[in-house]
Amino acid sequence: MANIVFEETNNQLESAVSFSQHIFNGTRLITLIGELHNKSFKCNAPSLSISSYCKKAVQRNPNCRVILEYCKGNDQIKSDDPSRMGSKSIRMTFKCLDKIGKKNQIIPLDYRPYFLTRRGQNDLYGSGWKSYKTHDKIRQFFIVPFLTSVESPKIFNLNSISPDVSVYLKLYFDEMVSFFNSIDKQIAEKQPLYNIRANLLDAWKCVADFFIIRDVFEKDNNIDEYIIIVGEAHRKNIHNVFNKIPDNLLKTIGEPQKGKTEGNCVKLFRSYRF
Repeated sequence: MANIVFEETNNQLESAVSFSQHIFNGTRLITLIGELHNKSFKCNAPSLSISSYCKKAVQRNPNCRVILEYCKGNDQIKSDDPSRMGSKSIRMTFKCLDKIGKKNQIIPLDYRPYFLTRRGQNDLYGSGWKSYKTHDKIRQFFIVPFLTSVESPKIFNLNSISPDVSVYLKLYFDEMVSFFNSIDKQIAEKQPLYNIRANLLDAWKCVADFFIIRDVFEKDNNIDEYIIIVGEAHRKNIHNVFNKIPDNLLKTIGEPQKGKTEGNCVKLFRSYRF
């Protein structure tokens, strides 16, 4: 069994508003990077872009996977084009890894369109929301797809992840179900639509993060490093789940760092396995 140690470097990470690293079971490195989709910034030299950081990681380690917040798609849902996403970090990371022939080390993990349809997700997060003028219609498009999927044992299945952490993800799942049920109650009570929408945005954020968390704790694979690049709201939510897992299972390396503006950036660590 390998061990991982860290050494702080002078390198800083551009456009990262948060950065934390965690070791699962002493062998799997999980790097969590939060960004703002509509904002990018430089750092004092020496520094790396998020895409360059990922490039170095996948070149160094063929068992590293980079999780990006976009939808792969299937027969029913059209795939996102990651090279045209609103986030510069997602666009540039995809283009960079594709250019060096490492696209196979990218994992696209945004399953929300599978539940909401592409149009439904765009409407929830965009101006199309204005067309949902009744509580019944909102329930039909944004509550029912989740509550129906909960009845399927395959969709939110936890059999693929380590039993040690499945209990914590099961608690997260139960809280997620309770959250949707509480929004359903708000709809039945005809509460203001703007409050309901705000809660729906949080609830569907939790759904997206469930699949990310499940993936990084998957057992029986040879992936020993994950880099997760997500919007800052997702990063906070995932980090809150990580914080509930005991240190003997998931150890956080140092304090999570914050970076907000040019010249105020997170510092990077160099990891070694022995």
